[in-house]
Amino acid sequence: MYALPAGTGDALLTLGSRRRYADGQQLLAEGDSTTHAILLVDASVKVSATTADGRSTLLAVRHSGDLVGEMAAIDGRPRVATVTAVGAARVQAISQQEFRAFLHRHPMALAAVSRQVVERLRAATRRRVDFAGVPVQVRLCRVLAEWCEENGSRTPCRVGLTQYELATLIGAAEVSVSRALRTLAQHGVIRTGYRWVEIPDCTAIRQLGNRRP
Repeated sequence: MYALPAGTGDALLTLGSRRRYADGQQLLAEGDSTTHAILLVDASVKVSATTADGRSTLLAVRHSGDLVGEMAAIDGRPRVATVTAVGAARVQAISQQEFRAFLHRHPMALAAVSRQVVERLRAATRRRVDFAGVPVQVRLCRVLAEWCEENGSRTPCRVGLTQYELATLIGAAEVSVSRALRTLAQHGVIRTGYRWVEIPDCTAIRQLGNRRP
């Protein structure tokens, strides 16, 4: 989430209750009627949803400092996505009542949440535009560059995802993503392993993502 003043951020951490999740455990489930928000204290999570034909598609990856589940906390409607831990996760679960009251007391926090929602919508729009005509390798590099930014450009940056999940995220065939990953790895831009991608140099991946078709 966008940076909050020290006192406001500390106040947010006092709300709700601390929870821990193991790798692969669901924090939130699509369709649930729960309305609490979750602050990722020390965690990375996958956000996914089910398509009309029953397949799971990856929508985003979120990291420490991000909020998830805030939409249901704000409007009270059922969850639109499932959130799953990638590795061990420490989070703060904040009830809808506490979350709304906090935003009412702290206008700067409300502004930060609003900016976060807007930025996510912008990112989703950019990704839809990328689907129309941008090469798979460039799309992949842009997503990896986003993760670098969310990680504070600290390197190495590692994200635990399968090739299938990456393919659904950028709207490409799994074989095309496999080929792009192999090429990037051969050039030393990324390292890959079973269910993970590691970025040793955020600058290089960012430059590749900025290339025009």
